[in-house]
Amino acid sequence: MKITVGKLRALVRESLESGAQMGPNEHAQDPTENALDAIRDVWYGMHDPGDPSMEAAGGEQAWHQQVDAAIMAISEELHELVQRAEADLMDGQFYGN
Repeated sequence: MKITVGKLRALVRESLESGAQMGPNEHAQDPTENALDAIRDVWYGMHDPGDPSMEAAGGEQAWHQQVDAAIMAISEELHELVQRAEADLMDGQFYGN
């Protein structure tokens, strides 16, 4: 199973929106973490026990380790991107767009 760029964007958007819908007294998890959890779940589901190459590479456990490593790489970049965007937002860089 492959995930398209459009599906990945939809998962991220859905996750970010679900984090934004929490009430003011609820302690929301970082919305980027919600998005990464959604991506992780999709990628975990891509493991195919019928695929000999996946099984030869260590099976489901090895696949999950690879997914976790990929999510960590995305997480670092995503958090940096969000921090830059937040700083630009607070600096008024998006005013009038």
